[in-house]
Amino acid sequence: ISKKHIKNLHLSIENVEYLYSFFSGKKLSDIAYIVSSEFHKFKKDIIFLNDEQESYVEKSFFKISEGIERGIRLRSLDKILAVERNREYTGKTVVHFGDKMADKAYRKIIEEIIYCEAIEDKIKIITDKIRSLADFEDLLLDGEFEDVEIIEILKLLNLEELDALKNKYFFTSHMEAADLRKSEYTLALILSKYEFE
Repeated sequence: ISKKHIKNLHLSIENVEYLYSFFSGKKLSDIAYIVSSEFHKFKKDIIFLNDEQESYVEKSFFKISEGIERGIRLRSLDKILAVERNREYTGKTVVHFGDKMADKAYRKIIEEIIYCEAIEDKIKIITDKIRSLADFEDLLLDGEFEDVEIIEILKLLNLEELDALKNKYFFTSHMEAADLRKSEYTLALILSKYEFE
């Protein structure tokens, strides 16, 4: 899919940008179909693949596709796929929060979430409609969630995204904490207290 040879899958940032444009707007079922089709097209070129490994890969299609869909939605596909880094890479991961959606669309989503009772329904709205980490962060602050709901919602993020939020909401003194609004303070406490898998 990325136009790289199957035996040389060292993806560059440019390859990942191409994959963003290729998969953007596609449903999870479409992504799973593409991943499955491409695997079956090229599996004969993977000479080390035995029957057991092939079966394992086939059972993983949906999980792989979920990762791609989530990576597209949250603009973190380079964290899902192995990307070849510049030799001067310092080891620091940069997470982009992305662009925020229009206020009117955002307010409509907030209203939908506030009127939902089940956390599963709230998470479905988030996974269907939130496309950037910036909107995800705003939603955590404006969605009037219970602490346990915030914990469940944070599980949608990968470790790099969680670290980015933890760093943003890290405070070292009560003076710093006093400048936070209540929802920010709650989020900061949850991020500092819990470890997420």
